[in-house]
Amino acid sequence: MKKCLGVCLIALAVILGSRIMVWVCLPDTFKHERRVSGAGPDYRSHYLPVAVSLVEGSGLVHPSTQRLDTRFPPGYSVYLAGCLLLGRGFNVDIAAVRLAVDNLIIVPLTGLGLVVLWRILGMPFGWAFCAALAYLIYPPYIWSTIVPTSTPPFTCLLVWTCVAWAWGMKSSKPLLCYLACGVGLGLSMLVRPTPLLLPIGLAIVMLWRRVSWKHVTALLVCTVLVVAPWILAASVSEGGFVPLSTGGPPSFRDGMSRFPGNPVAQAFLHEEQDKLGAGKF
Repeated sequence: MKKCLGVCLIALAVILGSRIMVWVCLPDTFKHERRVSGAGPDYRSHYLPVAVSLVEGSGLVHPSTQRLDTRFPPGYSVYLAGCLLLGRGFNVDIAAVRLAVDNLIIVPLTGLGLVVLWRILGMPFGWAFCAALAYLIYPPYIWSTIVPTSTPPFTCLLVWTCVAWAWGMKSSKPLLCYLACGVGLGLSMLVRPTPLLLPIGLAIVMLWRRVSWKHVTALLVCTVLVVAPWILAASVSEGGFVPLSTGGPPSFRDGMSRFPGNPVAQAFLHEEQDKLGAGKF
């Protein structure tokens, strides 16, 4: 028990130390820019306003339009709403709460999930621990846990979804594992739409491995049940079928706007600001 606790404390110290080191090494002008502007237009224009609206009891609507905000799935806004409520309870700014939750809860849970996943796949504990720690201190991942992005909760959900699936493939009674995997797939899609086709891929692998149709159906049905209410609400709001979000290709341009000197990004920012001002979102 003491050995396990010591390993966990060492891992936590390395996780926090790596993030402090990255932040200290950043130029002061860049730090100031990040404090002022946040992570990007998606956070400032959508995620945070919708989170505030949710906390104030107005639901998942954008304050500028008073309509359901379908540009992005609602998962990250719900996550931020939880951080807002926690911050209000302790009278702390949401940025500090989000940093604490991401780096003290979500990141360690992600690391634990990676260790469990690789142990299920047969990797020795020492190698599994080192591999998980290497990912947690990978600079792009560190950066995603410093600035406001949906990467930490999304990655955590996806890792534990893979754990449930791998456990199901190894277990003699896998039904609960596949049910959990379906729920995890649905929740991860509500944070980011990236895994939209992943349930189909997993179902194909399961059938190829001659897994029971009952288990394949359980996974797919759970996934659909989790995402269906949002897809239905978004489709009704937009007057047409919405597969998780209406963002599509413009979401890639959102990411480009993180580089202030990019003329394409600047043009996009002006376009988005005009839409917000005209209530077209």
